[in-house]
Amino acid sequence: MDSIRYHVELMLKASSSPGSELTGEATYIFSGKTHHFSSIMELADLIEEEAHRSCPHLQHKLRNWKRAQPTISRGQQSEPKGQDLNRQTFHVSVQFAENYTWQGTIRWLEGRRSLHFRSFLEMMRLMDEATRTAASEVSAATNR
Repeated sequence: MDSIRYHVELMLKASSSPGSELTGEATYIFSGKTHHFSSIMELADLIEEEAHRSCPHLQHKLRNWKRAQPTISRGQQSEPKGQDLNRQTFHVSVQFAENYTWQGTIRWLEGRRSLHFRSFLEMMRLMDEATRTAASEVSAATNR
């Protein structure tokens, strides 16, 4: 399969705690729209939808099991209550899609690091590692 050129850029603010999924908000750089996500799959759907909006030439459609439509649209979801001290910010630039996954660059702003990712799974693992690292640092600081 040939590589497909993408151009999706977003800022992600994400956090996780032991035993929970990555949650947060995604803001698209070009449109300024912000959507909240409460699971990795919701984030994947958000990025895929934006890719199809910004790259109308994309022909592939994701296979599904005829999922029921959500009863609450993403724009209506509320921000989780309370201040999340381990919330981290990421600038994600999806540049290519090859073998039905994305490749690009992720910058962890608080950690001041940048890495290329080769798949959506790798991007999620990097975000999860960063949020868990921040959570353990916050926990260590509050236990002193």
